[in-house]
Formats: sequence, C-alpha cells, structure tokens
Amino acid sequence: MIPIDELIDLHEKTIKKSVLKKTLAELSERKEAYERDLHYFKSDLSREESDVENLEKASAKNIFLKITGQMEKKRKKENDEVYSAKEKYDSILVEYDSFKKEYNSVLKEFRFLGNCDLDYNELKKQIFTELRSDLTTDSNIIAQISLLEQAQSELEERRIVIDTVNDLIIDAEQILEDFEPIRQLASADLRSPDNFYGKYSRLESLLPRIESLDRRLRKLSKEAADFPTICIHTSLKYDKLTKGLDNLLGSYTIERAVLQDIVNAISEINTAQQRLSFALGNLTNIYSEKKKRCADFETELLQAIKNNLA
Repeated sequence: MIPIDELIDLHEKTIKKSVLKKTLAELSERKEAYERDLHYFKSDLSREESDVENLEKASAKNIFLKITGQMEKKRKKENDEVYSAKEKYDSILVEYDSFKKEYNSVLKEFRFLGNCDLDYNELKKQIFTELRSDLTTDSNIIAQISLLEQAQSELEERRIVIDTVNDLIIDAEQILEDFEPIRQLASADLRSPDNFYGKYSRLESLLPRIESLDRRLRKLSKEAADFPTICIHTSLKYDKLTKGLDNLLGSYTIERAVLQDIVNAISEINTAQQRLSFALGNLTNIYSEKKKRCADFETELLQAIKNNLA
C-alpha cells in the first residue's frame, strides 16, 4: 500500500520548515545586531566606570581638580555619564532577553522538524517510482509527475545561476576593495623602489583575478541566455594593464595611460557589479514565482494521487 497520507504529512512539514528557515535567517540577523549593540553599550559603560575609578587615583590631574574645587563637579559629571550608559545598556539587554525567547522558540520548532524535507524527498521518490510501475495508475497522474519533476529540475538550474551571480558579486566587491590602494598609489610618485615594490606589486597579483572575473562574466552571459533580464558584458582590459605594469617595472615612472587603464578597469568592474545586482534581483523574483508555482502544483498532485488511490 502506498503511504500517501504519510507523504502529504511530510510535505506539509517540509513547507513549514521552509517558512521557519526563512524566519530564522531574519531573526539571526536581528540577533547579530542586538549582540553588536550589547557589545558597544557594555564597552561604553566600562569606559565610563573606568573614568569614575580614575578620579579616586592619585594623579596630578586629580590633585589639580581638588585644589581648584572642581572635583565634586567632575565626579557628578562622570557619575551621571555612568548612569546614562548603564540605562542604555540595561534597556537593550531587556529588549534582547525578550527577543531571545522569540528566537529560541522558532529555533526549537525548526529543530523539532528534523530532516522532514529529506524524508519527504526520499519517500516521494519511492512513491513516484512505484506509481510509474503500476499499470493501474491514471496516465494523467504519471504525466503530472513528469511535469513536476521537470519544473523542479528547472528551478534547481535557476538556483545554481543565482548562486553563481552571488559569488561573482562578492568577487567583484573584493577586487574593487583591493584596487583602491593601487589606484591611490598609481596617482602618487612611484620613483621610490621601496614604495613601488612594496605596494604597486599588488596589481600584478590582481591581474589573473580580473581575467578570471572577466571570463566568468562572459561564461555566465552565455549560460543565462534564456534570461532576458540579464545583460552582462565587460572588457576589463587586463591585457593593457599587464603591458602598463611591464613598462612601470622597467622605468619606475608614472604613465598616465596606465593610471587611466586602472580607472577604466575599476569603472567597468563597478558597472558589471551593478548589472549583476540588477540581474540578481530579477532572478530572485523569477525564482520565487516559479518556486511558488512548483509548490502549488506539488500540493495539487499529491491530493490527486490520494483521490485516485481512494
């Protein structure tokens, strides 16, 4: 007997786990923000308490404050600052304690569901295989099973593209970050060998990374040709940068053409990154819509199978 009721139950739990996973990700970001705030306000409180303690120590400054009659005024000011810092810290701590109850509740519910998604996929695979081999199964249901599997396969392909775009954005951000000190140095005097070898050599290590980014962007453009929202093309002129670097290595002199190539490369990487971010937004929207359609289709199919077996 096909355990369709068990499959439907696992399907519902899988949907619930997916919702909880998203909620947990959002709560985790809030948790990190709370922890950063707590660290900041606790450090601030410690500094203010240290200032109060320092007033009781023997020092020329404290002796001067006592002689001039300003010690009590200073002590009151420091104590007020400790009170204010403690009030802020205690306030955020109360908020965090309340938030933790919500976070732990969602986390507990998420963990309780365990590997229901893996169990569901495994049982679904077994049941679909069994239904296909059963000659009495409605042909419409077999056709729906094939359509669902095809839709889920396409969904996975789109998820892989999204992951690729995310990785490229991260790489582009890192290259831009590493480019900045090179750009600054290219605008300065490079005639000092120590200055040149110590910093400008970073450009040499960046060149293969720029070439790799350019190659991967072009590859993504071809692979994602079925997505009309993606328009990614860039020429990062890494060949010109290589030639310019060779000239600099030979003369230790500034060449405006090289500096312009660096500025151009930065501009083009920025443009590519902006296009990637735009494409990522569109891809994510498409993915979410297709994922919802797949989920609705899957729910209807399971109910159809249950009715057919009744």
